Amino acid sequence: MLSDSTKKTQFNYWLNQPAPPLEHTRVVVPDRAQSCQAEGILRQQLKRLENCAHCDDGRLTMKQLLITTIAAVLLVGCGESQSPEPPTAKAPDISIHEAAALGNIEVVKQFLDSGTDVNAKDETGGTPLDEAAGWGRKDIVELLIAKGADVNAKFDDDGSTPLHLSAWKGHFETAELLITADADVNAKMEDGDTPLDLAERESRRDSSQVKAAKKEIADLLRKNGGKTGEELKAEGK
Repeated sequence: MLSDSTKKTQFNYWLNQPAPPLEHTRVVVPDRAQSCQAEGILRQQLKRLENCAHCDDGRLTMKQLLITTIAAVLLVGCGESQSPEPPTAKAPDISIHEAAALGNIEVVKQFLDSGTDVNAKDETGGTPLDEAAGWGRKDIVELLIAKGADVNAKFDDDGSTPLHLSAWKGHFETAELLITADADVNAKMEDGDTPLDLAERESRRDSSQVKAAKKEIADLLRKNGGKTGEELKAEGK
C-alpha cells in the first residue's frame, strides 16, 4: 500500500502535467472511494485547485473538472457507508386460514394489509372467519368482521357457517360476536341442522367446560330467535 506522502507526490505530478484537449478527456467519478486514508490529501488538493480557479493557462477547464471530481470522491468515498436497501418483507410461511386457526393475528393483519380477500376460501371451502370461529379466536373474529368478513359464509362441503362452528365447539364469546354482527341464527347446514342443533348436541369429546359453554350458547341463540331444524320444519321454514 502506498504511503500518504507517495500518494501526494504522484497526485501533484499528475496535476501539473499539461491537460489534453477536452474532446479526448474523460472524467471518471468513482462510486465509492476504496479507502478514507487519502481524505486529508484530497481536501488539501481541493483547496489548491480552488485557488487556481482564475488561471489563464490551458489547464483551467481541467482544474475546474477536477474540483468536481475530488468533491464527489470526498462526498461518496469518505463518508459513511451508504444505507443498505430496506429488507424485503418475507411472505408468511402459513396461509391466512392457518394463521386464523392458530390465533396469529399479526400474520392475519399482514395478509389483509397486502390485499388478501377476507373471504378467501381454502381447499376445504372454508374462510378465515370459519377457522377463527371454530377455534375460538375472539380477537381475530373481531378483526375479520371489522374488515368485512361474511358472517354467513358457508363451508362448501357441509354448508356450516361460522356460528355453527362456534356453537359446536362451545366458544361462547365468538358466538356472541357473530350474533351481534347479524349472523343468521337459523342458518341451515345441508343436513338441516341449525346452530342451536349443534349447541344442544353433546359430543363424547366435550369436556364439562365445553358442555357448560354450549348450554350458554343455546340460551343465547334462543334469546335471539334461534330454533332447531325440526322446529323450523314444523313451521314450514
